[in-house]
Amino acid sequence: MQGITQSLAGRVSLFKLFPFSFGELKSSANMPESFEKAIFQGFYPRVFEHKLEPDGFYANYFETYVQRDVRSLTAVHDLSLFRNFVKLCAGRIGQPLNMQSLAADTGVSAVTVKAWLSILETSHLVFLLPPYFRNFNKRLIKSSKLFFSDVGLAAWLLGVRKPEDLTVHFARGNLFENMVVADFLKQQYERGQLAELYFWRDSNHHEIDVLAERSGVLIATEVKSGATINHSFFDNLIFFKKNAGDQPVQTWLIYGGDADQSRENGEVRSWKFLEGIY
Repeated sequence: MQGITQSLAGRVSLFKLFPFSFGELKSSANMPESFEKAIFQGFYPRVFEHKLEPDGFYANYFETYVQRDVRSLTAVHDLSLFRNFVKLCAGRIGQPLNMQSLAADTGVSAVTVKAWLSILETSHLVFLLPPYFRNFNKRLIKSSKLFFSDVGLAAWLLGVRKPEDLTVHFARGNLFENMVVADFLKQQYERGQLAELYFWRDSNHHEIDVLAERSGVLIATEVKSGATINHSFFDNLIFFKKNAGDQPVQTWLIYGGDADQSRENGEVRSWKFLEGIY
């Protein structure tokens, strides 16, 4: 793009090619047998094409990214500090972004964090899920949530070196949520649609992980990594539906198990079957 002198306005199409979606993995017979393996492997085509060990692939990918891509985008003088910043971002996936806290933990100013975050977005390493606050009178969180475009890289940055590490990992639930939200985003772009996905959270920590509005209907999805469904999984969906007023709400629960179910408080979908919700 930098080498093109003309704007090409009206004469160019832009395609955002994310790592594989679950739909693409299924069509190529590469669907992982567990979500722990899916998170560990990530979704970069090269891992599957050449049957690479994810640990080595992500180590090389990250180092190449820092040494080449980051330097071509902007002047980052302290690459060691930037590496630490990216790892701290991985520790905040699925959480509303707090620039001041991230700056303090990194040891740089909030202005620098904002600039570095822009680099991660521009190079498609991370994306932000904006908050939804239309038609609600309650005090709502208005900071976006941070996610990695590829959950495998986030897992590697957080020290996951084999699928079994995720059994007791502190970020298990956040990584699972990242995997699901990223797949919803990929589906949007595969259909050539603008990503109009949000999350909702009030000041009392009631939260909907993914939210979209389609033809006047709010589609609310809760994401839980547990393989066994607990009634408490539906608490936020029930609360949200009661407080949505007259607007129709369709509720979904994505969980770490294998069987789809239909429950009174929402449709239950396995992590393996994310198509057709958004």
